[in-house]
Amino acid sequence: MPTKSPILSGLIVAVLAFGGPAAHSAPVAPLFATSTLTVQQIESIESSLTMPFRGRPLSDYERFYAVDDSSGKPVLVGVFVASHDKAGIKIVEHNKLPLILDGGCSIINVRYALDEKRMISIQCNGVA
Repeated sequence: MPTKSPILSGLIVAVLAFGGPAAHSAPVAPLFATSTLTVQQIESIESSLTMPFRGRPLSDYERFYAVDDSSGKPVLVGVFVASHDKAGIKIVEHNKLPLILDGGCSIINVRYALDEKRMISIQCNGVA
């Protein structure tokens, strides 16, 4: 009969005693997830926005929103794209936000701390 190592025996006992990974497999939903955002929540946040100096009225932008929780704290990220015919709120996954590197105030970037209910930043893009 093969001899078991004390380390392996200890590991087996620990896994059996604490249930191993399967015992903790139920996913924990984040407090704020993109999938749980509502248009009403975003409209409430937008009602307190102060647009940048050269920004257009909010109604002139197609407004894309997603939640970024990569820092451990949920941040609402918004990208506003000037558009007269597609204006309004669009809730998307973070990897689906528009990535536009210039455009001045025809593109506005927003970061809002959801758990603190405060604006982190709102600014126009640069101009190439």
